[in-house]
Amino acid sequence: MNVLVGQWRLSAWRRIAGDGTVTYPFGEDATGLLIYTADGHMAVQMTAAGRPKLDTTDPRGGSTEERAAAYSTCLAYVGRYEVNGSEVTHRLDGCTFPNWSDTVQVRPFTCDGEGLVLRTPPSQIDGITVVNEMSWIWDGHFRDAAHHPTAGHAAPRSTPSSLPPDPTSSGDRPMTQSQIQPARARAAAHTAVLDKHPPRAAHQQTDLASLARYMFLLMLRNVTSDGYVIEDPTRPGQFSLPGCVVAAPSFPANTPGVDQDYVYNWVRDAAITALELVEGDLPASPDGSIEALNDYVVFVQTCQSNAAPTLAHACFTIDGQSRPWTEQSDGPAIQTIALLRAYSQLSGSSQVIAKEVIARNLEFLLGNYQNPTTNLWEEHQGLSFFARAVQLHCFREVAANTLGIPVPQGVADAANWLERALQNHWNGQCYVTLLASDSTPGVSAVPGNLNYDPNIDIVCASVYGAVPVTDTKLLATAAALRGQWADDGSAWQYPINVDDRARGIGPLLGRYPGDIYDGDVSDPVQGGHPWALCTANLAELYYRLAAEIERAQAVPLDDLSRPFFAQVGITGPQPPAQVAEALRAAGDAMLRAVVFHSDHYELSEQFDSRTGYEKSVRNLTWSYAAFLSAIRARTPQQPVKAAVRKTAKARQSEGV
Repeated sequence: MNVLVGQWRLSAWRRIAGDGTVTYPFGEDATGLLIYTADGHMAVQMTAAGRPKLDTTDPRGGSTEERAAAYSTCLAYVGRYEVNGSEVTHRLDGCTFPNWSDTVQVRPFTCDGEGLVLRTPPSQIDGITVVNEMSWIWDGHFRDAAHHPTAGHAAPRSTPSSLPPDPTSSGDRPMTQSQIQPARARAAAHTAVLDKHPPRAAHQQTDLASLARYMFLLMLRNVTSDGYVIEDPTRPGQFSLPGCVVAAPSFPANTPGVDQDYVYNWVRDAAITALELVEGDLPASPDGSIEALNDYVVFVQTCQSNAAPTLAHACFTIDGQSRPWTEQSDGPAIQTIALLRAYSQLSGSSQVIAKEVIARNLEFLLGNYQNPTTNLWEEHQGLSFFARAVQLHCFREVAANTLGIPVPQGVADAANWLERALQNHWNGQCYVTLLASDSTPGVSAVPGNLNYDPNIDIVCASVYGAVPVTDTKLLATAAALRGQWADDGSAWQYPINVDDRARGIGPLLGRYPGDIYDGDVSDPVQGGHPWALCTANLAELYYRLAAEIERAQAVPLDDLSRPFFAQVGITGPQPPAQVAEALRAAGDAMLRAVVFHSDHYELSEQFDSRTGYEKSVRNLTWSYAAFLSAIRARTPQQPVKAAVRKTAKARQSEGV
């Protein structure tokens, strides 16, 4: 697919001098529009804001000074274009700057589907070497259906006769050997104008369990080691320590349209990733331990030692230093769960460290589990359903461990208290994500006009916490979550879910109905967008419930859960096997939507709610981990391990 095709709105025109000085030729509030068509035409116009009007009705009129001011605050040209790799060539037919008319202008570019950055080659202006950088944001016009890589039909393809004329063509003259190679290069550039689609993810044919192996490898790119090191983009010369799990390799300078820096280690994200490393069947060291997990444990200890102001500090630099951020008490709990799961795959020295980290985490949790905290989405403070569910899970696993991890006094009492406290979040229709006080059950700590409930973190609390999948209050909440983004007539329905319904996939889910975050906090979008990890978490709930129904041979169907089962086609009593099959099919449809809208299986944080294009930061580690966790719940055997072993056996049989 030609990624440039569409309409783009100017974000900024910067002129960068050799010494790094940045100026804005038309001001920081300049406006502009750039259009690329599928048949190879282009047009662009950029203007300064607040241009004074001329005292005339004649477009050619006005005083000499007025016309000079108008000319110097506008730049526009039209022509044809060709794409060749990471460069676009503009063949100008006309330009407001006469010197550029009938010239060829080459622009290196980067494009991620939502943001486009064009740069000029270095040039001399007033004796100074400068590079002009034009940043554009996709404006969404006429590209949605015809050029979205997941569209149901291909746009009309250009014919060879519509290709731009080659001004260096030799016509009927015989070509010399020296002319042959440039002609081939030009032909390759011409074909880039055609609306070609890359290989699409065959979402219906793809075996989801087999795909997990590739998702696992993509996730590993965000886990550092002593041989795989990254540099901090905000602190040149500062490098990652082994075992750091970066949330995503996205930084504003390399992700147009995103103003957030994700090159940090979040405690929760890293622990969720470590849970998948445990299941990944990674190659063992000579002592039988897994080096990636050993690295993780050492890095965790470094962060814990540097945590400030409390052990609940949520985010650290890639070398394990505290950065200014919030305190989130689910972090030490889910980190402890990850360390318990990893314990048998650690070296002896790493097991000693893990015990020390767990002991400090438990000491902190026992002193703070009844207190308010910052919530999962790092937006509000209160008594968090997610944090409580994860803490309950942690205390239960510690109490049941057979690893020799000491169980502190008070763990059993804390677990009992949290189990009761979770019920205070029920408001009669759904679990409320944050309470202001346990004395007012069901009353949210978040103002109602922010539309913070129902919130997907209730489903996350079941996936990562201790909320049973058979809890019909949980299922009622899950039904409300799905309905608000998928059902016709809902004010929060994502348009992409309507399109995906016709494809037999979806729906995609977001965080909460009043969401405004899309990776760019300076440009909030009311209603937000669906997230890959949210969608995968609900799919995992379906899979886990299916397995539990088969195990218990009982369906938790009551008045609260009836809407939940109706959404997957179960409208009355049915045999457990049939209900389980319907739940797995529903989970598959959601994961196939994630695959369908992925960028060659790479997963960003979000998908555009209208077009399905990937949005916000790219290659979010948690997106991969959530997909992997869902697949493990779907498949009785651990899919990543099974796939890796199958590959190893095949290579052995081939003598490799």
